[in-house]
Amino acid sequence: MSNLNASTEQSNTPVNCMAFKARTAAPTLFIEWYARGNAKIPAGTFVLREGGEKVETDAFDDGVIMDFRHIHLGMQRSEGIAGVKPEWRWADDPRDLSDKPDGDGWKSGFRIPCVLPDGRVAIWEQAGAGAFNGILDFQGRVWEAARENLGKIPKVRMTGKADRRFKKGATSSPVLEAVDWVDPPEELGGDSLLPKYSPF
Repeated sequence: MSNLNASTEQSNTPVNCMAFKARTAAPTLFIEWYARGNAKIPAGTFVLREGGEKVETDAFDDGVIMDFRHIHLGMQRSEGIAGVKPEWRWADDPRDLSDKPDGDGWKSGFRIPCVLPDGRVAIWEQAGAGAFNGILDFQGRVWEAARENLGKIPKVRMTGKADRRFKKGATSSPVLEAVDWVDPPEELGGDSLLPKYSPF
């Protein structure tokens, strides 16, 4: 079982993203899945967030390159107050969520560097059942293909959404598919921080 790394609590930055950040400017563009939507953003869509502005994006219609070499799992807790950043606790092992922090309100989440169709780097960093289960489902579907394409990372499209119901509440997840396997773009760096034998 992995222990949550106390040294990351101050910076809110996953340990295995340090090398990524060293090669790039501090990320300002983020991807977010809107399972429920609101008055401005339809349910079941992706948005790009930069600063306080959020705009709907069709990037996943064309395909987004997702750097699963640098995926990091963690737990997030948010007070739900506008302008207050959520608290993240990142796992020592980037793919292990066996440990959960004490207290209530923690949700499973992840962080993945991506390259948009226009070449910009964006970070998909999100917690919650909708986005998290969408990522898990995708990894399960493409595991064998990933092993056949070691050293490459997937270009990913959204083909639909899957509704999910729980004992308390409901949500939706993006249905993702790999349309191509590509060499990691220079914007993401060429090294992998996960074992070479692992497709992710």
